Amino acid sequence: MARLTCKKEFRCTAEEAAWIEKCARQMDMTESTYMRYRLREKQKIRMPPDIKNLLQELKYYDLKIGTNINQIVRSCNSKRFITQADYQKLVEYLTLIDRKYQETLDRLQEVLDYGGDKAPED
Repeated sequence: MARLTCKKEFRCTAEEAAWIEKCARQMDMTESTYMRYRLREKQKIRMPPDIKNLLQELKYYDLKIGTNINQIVRSCNSKRFITQADYQKLVEYLTLIDRKYQETLDRLQEVLDYGGDKAPED
């Protein structure tokens, strides 16, 4: 990347300055990086770090649940039955993953609605 040598200044209200600061913090960027990003990449939507973390957590639970489902099915096929504890564990994991999917979908909808610019709620 080229060395940043030019400086541009502009005026804004205190509320706008606070909004820029919150948005930059939410996107895990400095204010100047955020401003360059907004000017140059306006059409692209960048995923905020919390969404990336949600997606990684969702992937983890998918893998964990898949492993547990395989173990339960293997147990059912070999023993021809399923215990109440196995069933409850399966339901618990399926409920957890459903909740994580809903959190992820809600957050992705926010990004689509606000373009990733929504400042975090205080």
